[in-house]
Amino acid sequence: MFWQKLREPKKQRRFNKILSIAILAIFAVSFLVLKFNQWRSRTTPPPPAVTAPISTLPVVSEVPFAERDPKLSAEQNLIKDYLANHLSESAPIKEVLGGKFFLTRIEFKSANEALLDYEDGHNAYRAKVNYLLDRQQLKVTGFTVLTENNSPLNK
Repeated sequence: MFWQKLREPKKQRRFNKILSIAILAIFAVSFLVLKFNQWRSRTTPPPPAVTAPISTLPVVSEVPFAERDPKLSAEQNLIKDYLANHLSESAPIKEVLGGKFFLTRIEFKSANEALLDYEDGHNAYRAKVNYLLDRQQLKVTGFTVLTENNSPLNK
């Protein structure tokens, strides 16, 4: 059949040549894909410092209410919902292993400051957040991570 026909020297050489070119092309494409991914990962900005600068934190004009806690005021619910929905963007330390941050506890210390407990399924953090709330506009003005996995952070 087909393999018997390939036993002829001329056809065998042609088949070997085509097979070699195909294997070489597969390796070349694989190499280019790997190099492109390495180049793309080098052009991403470095991770932010533990305390995020004010200018990089997100601002929102209208925050929808997700879950209302009856123990909290309307303002505090607004702040809690915003922080819960934008925790990954606001936190200076990013999630690990594809995790997603979620808020586990919030404690309002004053009109413009709150303590957060949050985690990504791998690491747990406690942070102090400063914010301004003016006519349904919330702006996070500071986000400082205090502890990681119940241990103080070394700065």
